[in-house]
Amino acid sequence: MNIAVFCSSSNHIADNYKQVGFRLGEMIAESGNTLVYGGATGGLMDSVSEGAACKNGQIIGVIPQAVIRMNRQSSLPTQLITVETMRSKGNHEGAFGYFCGFARKLRNLGRNARYSNFCHCGRT
Repeated sequence: MNIAVFCSSSNHIADNYKQVGFRLGEMIAESGNTLVYGGATGGLMDSVSEGAACKNGQIIGVIPQAVIRMNRQSSLPTQLITVETMRSKGNHEGAFGYFCGFARKLRNLGRNARYSNFCHCGRT
C-alpha cells in the first residue's frame, strides 16, 4: 500500500516532532508499505523519509520542478515523480493511499510525549 505523508518542509521544527516523523517512516517501511512524500530535503518530510530509508523502505518522491530548480531534491526516494506544479501533485493517479492504522499507531507512539493530538484519522 502507498501511504502519503505531506507535512512541514521547514527546518524550524522541534526535535520531538522530527523524532515522531522518523519513527513514522520506520513504521511504514517495517510494515512493507511504500512512503509517498514531497521528495524534497528539509523539515518533517525529510525526517519521515530518513526513517523509511533507514529500514530500506520503498520511497516515492512527488516533487514539483520548481523545488528541483531550488536544489532541494532529496536523494532518498527509490522512485521520483516530477510534476509541473504543487497543484498537479494530487493528479498522479495511483501514487496515494490512506492507511488509518498508522495514524492510530502514531497517536499511540506520541501519548507519552505530549504530541498525540496532531494525528487524527476519524476513529479512536
